[in-house]
Amino acid sequence: MKQKKRYSYIFHQEVPTELKIEYDEVSKEYIEMRMMWSSNCTKYRNNPNHHFIIERGMIRNDNIIQICEIQNNWNSDKSSTYSVIREIHKNGNHKFVEIAELYECLDCGVYCRSRTTILIPYIIWNGLSKGVFDIPIPSKTPK
Repeated sequence: MKQKKRYSYIFHQEVPTELKIEYDEVSKEYIEMRMMWSSNCTKYRNNPNHHFIIERGMIRNDNIIQICEIQNNWNSDKSSTYSVIREIHKNGNHKFVEIAELYECLDCGVYCRSRTTILIPYIIWNGLSKGVFDIPIPSKTPK
């Protein structure tokens, strides 16, 4: 009997709908959702940046380099996790590449950043991606 691989990987060309939080901040629907998140999720109540918003930190022509969905085939009850590699600006307009692992919060049902986020200065990433990892840097951001 052939054993099933534990993880399967799906590489997305566009941002999956599970990762999009697109609410008009003054809409009644968004205000109701925020109230529900505040009452149900202690992490959201303590940290307003609990939810991962893919556009946050991205400016001008920053790109999303890669979005990978990781499915656990041995535990089908568990939702997928995502690995997102993207360019961001922070700390006085310095460019970084962020590698973020995302999980679905069981309390609020929104994908959130785990504690294993890595920030690499863009100059170092550029050298690594060309020399060691041979990861192509796309010219367009997936929408």
